Amino acid sequence: GRKLAVLAQHCRDVGRDPSSVLVTHLTVRFIIRPTAEEVTRALDQLPDWVRDQFLTVGVAGTPERAIEHFAGLIDRGLRYLIIRIWEDDMESIRLFVSDVLPRLEARAAAAVVHGAKAAAAAARAATVA
Repeated sequence: GRKLAVLAQHCRDVGRDPSSVLVTHLTVRFIIRPTAEEVTRALDQLPDWVRDQFLTVGVAGTPERAIEHFAGLIDRGLRYLIIRIWEDDMESIRLFVSDVLPRLEARAAAAVVHGAKAAAAAARAATVA
């Protein structure tokens, strides 16, 4: 929201197209499991200081929770997501690839198409005016 609006304004101030910036997000802590109970068990195995990070700056949840989190970022215009999976956690990697990534790719493709249509409509409106 606010940070993206500030970035867009800064770009306009210096004559740069805001869409030329690859807006990126880093998820520092990431762990997913098929069920909420399994997420709780996985978090319980972590040191307190790490668990706290998952709950404040990370994503710890089911694939559905991860989709919700990242879809919100995509909907706000982010196009490049970096995810640091905890300690090469193979279960999180497997679930991300099989359950989360396909849904995010579809969401991102729809967002790009929507953005292109909006840009074309704005260009048509500008030529009519």
